[in-house]
Amino acid sequence: MWDFVQTSTVGGRKIRFLNIVDEHTRMCLIIKSGRSITSEDAIDTLAELFAMHGLTTRICCDNVPEFISVAIKDWLAK
Repeated sequence: MWDFVQTSTVGGRKIRFLNIVDEHTRMCLIIKSGRSITSEDAIDTLAELFAMHGLTTRICCDNVPEFISVAIKDWLAK
């Protein structure tokens, strides 16, 4: 499962976290943080995880704009 979390720093600037969790083991595979996380960043993160842990048959996510990105859908379809 993957999800974005957003909060603000003490100075009021936005910071985002991309959390990817293995639902079977409940192990957090990665937390990527940044002021902005693009679809390319998400693709790079997934590619890194697939290289380390192998491919998955299913990815669970919310229907937020990051996850309905055409770039991510196209990359996952390949």
